[in-house]
Amino acid sequence: MINDYKITTWNNPIVNEADRPQRSASDMKAIFDSNSNQLRTALNNLIDALAQGGASDIGAAVEGMEGQTVETILAELKGLIDSAGENLDDLKAAVLPEGDGSLFLANNGEWKLPSVGAAANGVKAGGNVGDVYVKKSLTVYDGEWVDPAELGFLQEGDTVSKAEDADMLGGKLPSEYQEAGSYASPAILRTVTLGVAEWTGAEAPFTQTVTASGVLADTTKQAIHVSPAPGYGTMYGSAGIECTVQAANSLTFSCEAAPESDITVNIVIQEAKV
Repeated sequence: MINDYKITTWNNPIVNEADRPQRSASDMKAIFDSNSNQLRTALNNLIDALAQGGASDIGAAVEGMEGQTVETILAELKGLIDSAGENLDDLKAAVLPEGDGSLFLANNGEWKLPSVGAAANGVKAGGNVGDVYVKKSLTVYDGEWVDPAELGFLQEGDTVSKAEDADMLGGKLPSEYQEAGSYASPAILRTVTLGVAEWTGAEAPFTQTVTASGVLADTTKQAIHVSPAPGYGTMYGSAGIECTVQAANSLTFSCEAAPESDITVNIVIQEAKV
């Protein structure tokens, strides 16, 4: 029991010592240490007891449950869960019909196989294969089965070439739209830092290579746009910095005068089509 480790009295209370104790220095040290040692022993034993199964000694009260400790309440909860699982299995066996799992409950309480026009969940019977069910509102199931062609949906094999059919394409004729496959890829932005201590070379022009993920070695495949980030334009121009070499996932810069601080550079990568 964790109550066994409760400290109610000190083994060697200091208050019992004389105002001028007639003890040696080592004896007095032992007296002062005895209380902390007593506390340490009790605390360590309490921790060991809790680690081994203290739930049975920790009180707890949950409304509607009979258990008075953490252990008994957990056991009671497990019993309820096990019972609920058994009851659920019994309920399924009594209510669910045999089938392949594709049955669903209709609004009249009957289990039905889903099919076109099945009067399940309030959907009206009728319709043909391929029809769509159009509801009259968002809050009721009442609606009607409609051929998609009557709604202006394009069907397989259909073509749109007449002006009166242009509303199917947002009010525009096909010729007004850009040809499929001719769209430009989105630009990619990379930001790099030209470190003040990373410039190499005994004399100008000094060089520095930085990582730029997405850059290709083939200069005909991409357009690379390099510019100093806001606030770095003056330093960038004064140092005479330019991008001189394009390689796989990297760019090399050169400068005529090594700058006195780091410079942030924006790199825009745009796919090129020839």
